Amino acid sequence: MISPSEFLLLPAEKTTWSGEVLPTGLDENMKLRQSLLAQAKDNKALQQELIKRCKVDLLFFTNLFCWIYEPRLPERLPWVTYPFQDLSLHQMTEALTHKDVVVAKSRDMGVTWMCLLLFFHRWLFFPYQTFLLISRTEDEVDKTDDSDTLMWKLDFLYNHLPSWMQPDITRHNLHLKNEQNESLLDGRSTTGNVGRGGRRTAILNDELAAFRPGDDYKVMAATQAVTNTRLFVSTPQGASGAFYDQCHDENSDSVQIRLHWSQHPEKNPGLYSSEGGKLDILDKEYHFPPGYRFTLDQKYRSPWYDRECKRGLPKHLIAQELDIDFGGSGRTFFDPGELKQLEGGCRNPVLTGAVSFDEGFQEVSFIESKGGPLRLWCNLDPIGLPSREEDYAIGADIATGLAGKSASNSVLSVVSLVTGEKVAEYASHDTPPTELARQAVALCKFFRGRTTFGAFLIWEDNGPGASFRKAVMEEYEYTNVYYRRSEEHALKVKSKSPGWYSTAKTKLILLTEYGIGLRTGKFLNRSFEAVRECGFYVYVDSNKIEHVKVRGTMDPTGAGENHGDRVIADALACRALKDRPTLKLEETKAASMSNPPPGSYAQRRRERDLEKRRQMV
Repeated sequence: MISPSEFLLLPAEKTTWSGEVLPTGLDENMKLRQSLLAQAKDNKALQQELIKRCKVDLLFFTNLFCWIYEPRLPERLPWVTYPFQDLSLHQMTEALTHKDVVVAKSRDMGVTWMCLLLFFHRWLFFPYQTFLLISRTEDEVDKTDDSDTLMWKLDFLYNHLPSWMQPDITRHNLHLKNEQNESLLDGRSTTGNVGRGGRRTAILNDELAAFRPGDDYKVMAATQAVTNTRLFVSTPQGASGAFYDQCHDENSDSVQIRLHWSQHPEKNPGLYSSEGGKLDILDKEYHFPPGYRFTLDQKYRSPWYDRECKRGLPKHLIAQELDIDFGGSGRTFFDPGELKQLEGGCRNPVLTGAVSFDEGFQEVSFIESKGGPLRLWCNLDPIGLPSREEDYAIGADIATGLAGKSASNSVLSVVSLVTGEKVAEYASHDTPPTELARQAVALCKFFRGRTTFGAFLIWEDNGPGASFRKAVMEEYEYTNVYYRRSEEHALKVKSKSPGWYSTAKTKLILLTEYGIGLRTGKFLNRSFEAVRECGFYVYVDSNKIEHVKVRGTMDPTGAGENHGDRVIADALACRALKDRPTLKLEETKAASMSNPPPGSYAQRRRERDLEKRRQMV
């Protein structure tokens, strides 16, 4: 990205692509326009000469014959392009007909006007061009007398041309045809098959990040074979979706353009930044008033930006509308500042590896291996087992187990019910739910603590959780499990259904409890990855929370909902801290001192433990 400081000074003149030198001041520009129009009024030869020059030079055409509408004044203005617009128009023109263009932008940079100008110029001067404009709804594409619509802006450009430059046209809803050269400009709203079946010179997807989840990917799929050039233009709206993917695809050969407010000459006077708490004034010519209160947050700022921040917009909208900050533009459920502090309590695991076990889970042990799926933040005793002085619970979030770089993890999170500390984490993206159930039961036996049966197990029962439950309870006959409560019931009585079931309401309750546990220290999360993944949960409305990968799923069936991760596993383990079965200390001591029946699993386990201890003496 070009440094914003390069756009601080607006030059008095600009050189067009064909070498013409034009004034940038509005008064000087208006005088030149008026002079040219007066000379060309009855001079057909000059008219044809100007048309030829406009055809080969978009900047010449724009800066002498195009107008733009400014509704905040409100008035029409001669369009004198800014330096960042000159550069962007050049990049778009170079990409036209053979590459996609992705434009991530701050609000109010004139990018939609620029894209329409690019299409309009080709429509006006080149034969048999055909362009498609796509936005969220039909009313955003074309609505009578609505200056916010795309087709209205095209009408404005056409209507403000000199009459000798205007071709005969056919204009009706969502359609503009140049009858002189057969070029077309059409509009559509987002539907699954938008644009499918036709062929286009180029397609504009305006504010792609604002398309409804799923529609964005459908539009991309439907338009890919239709044209060689798609313009994806948007301000960010969270770290998910088709626009996010287009901006972050390292394998894409699309032209990437980033237009930050600090490149705008009307917004960047007094541009400053900071590093390590030290002020760095980038605009040396600007005179700040005495006592100006600088904000030293390492971002680009200016008096204009500071004023915008004081107008009451929440932080996530500042990130969205101005900062081109994908992570900050979604309204995150967990406070980013708190997550940063929680990372201070994280640490590298003590051991990594896997549990080894036999068919009946009678012999369960830890096998150390680099990069294994199981990570431990606890020490093992001399015989290689977790502490027998604590009880444990395991939260499970189950994915489909379909391997791939974008597949989500199935996760087992182990927490000490005595200290509230997360002591282990199993994560795998290619373990099917039934195999995960086997791993979970083995891990419950490994972390049996003071009990004779094993750790308390709680899982999300939605989607693949059903096959997980069946394997745990029917095939492996493991019964120390969570039975869901009725979240709507005042007494929250237990039901007869095992496993936690996710709805918008129960997820909000669960994650709220987990957030409190993190904040108060009742749940001590040692995993860097797990804490960072909390930042991927965003509000999609006032009462619904989603993981950004679910919002951006390319699967229109909604199967993306069946996606596992560390946060839900941790939150379920946190739920177990207050909802586990009560085990009285006297009972557990008595159970450990009593003689189990001869030949029972407990008796065999006890004998193995004693033998291991004797061998170590």
